[in-house]
Amino acid sequence: MGELSVSSFPNGVMLIAAHRPTAATQALGLWVRVGARDEPPGLAGATHWLEHLMFRGNTPGAAANGGEPRGRALARLGGQVNGGVGREALALQGWVPRESAPALAGLLIGMLREPALTVQALDAERVRISREGGAGTRSLAWALPGHALANPIPGDARALAKIAPEALRQWWREHCTGGRIAAIAAGAWDAAALCAACVELRELPAQAGPEPDATSSAWLRLVPASGDFAAAPAGTAGWLLPGPVLGEAGEWAFRLAERWVALALGAEPFGAPVVGAPVVSRLEFTRGASLWSLSLALADTVPAEAARTLEDALGRLVAEGPDPVALEAARCGLLAQVALEADDPPGALARLGEEWIVSGAAREREALRSGITAVSADAAQAALREALARALPFGWPRP
Repeated sequence: MGELSVSSFPNGVMLIAAHRPTAATQALGLWVRVGARDEPPGLAGATHWLEHLMFRGNTPGAAANGGEPRGRALARLGGQVNGGVGREALALQGWVPRESAPALAGLLIGMLREPALTVQALDAERVRISREGGAGTRSLAWALPGHALANPIPGDARALAKIAPEALRQWWREHCTGGRIAAIAAGAWDAAALCAACVELRELPAQAGPEPDATSSAWLRLVPASGDFAAAPAGTAGWLLPGPVLGEAGEWAFRLAERWVALALGAEPFGAPVVGAPVVSRLEFTRGASLWSLSLALADTVPAEAARTLEDALGRLVAEGPDPVALEAARCGLLAQVALEADDPPGALARLGEEWIVSGAAREREALRSGITAVSADAAQAALREALARALPFGWPRP
């Protein structure tokens, strides 16, 4: 990935640059520690709505008519630009030819600071969000009733209809602050170039966001007696667990465990379905600051007996440990993924953004390689055993 530098502006904005001078592509992203968990009841879905509105509106004074539409300006850069929002973070990120990187930085910063809050834009995106799917599709209310982490990411169409533009604007001013933001670059830019491109972010107020929610551990212990498991997403099964309990060593053991479990079950950990897999089509490990999950996408119309068979198979893997050949294959896969970052600025950007959201830190590729290499079969087995002992299962058939 190249030389990694981490610095900050006086207002708390973090600047993380993974420098590789020969890269032809420059990847850049802005991460904000704000998401569905930060929304009060009257503003449910505000973060998701704002992320949509950031792609609307005009650039400031780029044309004689007062600005060029942001969508057109982004398309003209080449490369790709996208946004995303979750329970604990919002992100804008893109990768373009290196000569277009300064323009990309200006656009992303403008989008973050000035979402289009016109009545026309609000109405258009409200309709668009309502068509994306109901709140239940991304809600954890079935697992964490009453907890802020359970807030549905899309919000609710009825709630969005009642949010006034000025309320949305004021809420974003309170949450788009220096202490919540990281600007991350991977590619040709060094620390000085990133600092110069993001100088406008120095103007933001300095308030920090909330700390990761350690109380999620207590909630997860209470839920099995009261959670509505029938409301879990259809076609999936897995475990929720409080993220901070495993630490960095546990993270690598768990990532290896994820891969050898996938190999043992005939599942694919990268989202591609496996031809002929009778039960599992995908296995995915996700991390947040407060909550981690290991989920399996089940084959269509899997009967309860098949799900129980899968649960029993995982239990045997936890009890007996990984097959050495499968574990070594998993290790090689992780090491190859880290090596690819040298020629993959977008991949490095995504990984650094996740790390910052989870831990507020960033790691060099050499540290990643060392961590992966050091994990033993016993450590991988222990990590999965510990995780599942603390986790809340969902989607499995209940007595």
